[in-house]
Amino acid sequence: MINKFIYTVLVLFFLACSPEKKINKAHIKNHTQKSINNINRNLLNGIWAENQEDNAIFAIQGDSLYFTEDIEHPCLIEVKSDTLITHLIDGYIVKDKIVKLSKDSLILYNYNFKDSTKLYNRGKY
Repeated sequence: MINKFIYTVLVLFFLACSPEKKINKAHIKNHTQKSINNINRNLLNGIWAENQEDNAIFAIQGDSLYFTEDIEHPCLIEVKSDTLITHLIDGYIVKDKIVKLSKDSLILYNYNFKDSTKLYNRGKY
């Protein structure tokens, strides 16, 4: 149980601290104050990576999120308003604001780390 918690914290830390990000911080700041209405949950389905060349970080199918390092234990996800809520296996809950969602990309703003992550859809899961 502790190993899963440590792994989850490390994944979230690396997502928040990735040096590969090329996101306009002013653009993100403006969008974090706005709300996205009518999020199409089907656009969340797929395999997500930090760029088009890297390995996937996680995959989403329906109401489940599968971390690539622990594919056997999916996490429950919910979308409420403009927020992606991930219920981790160890009982922790992670909330990310969905700043942008399209068929090719997803930008999340993590409330705890106060940082944004841009992800690319690498295909269907």
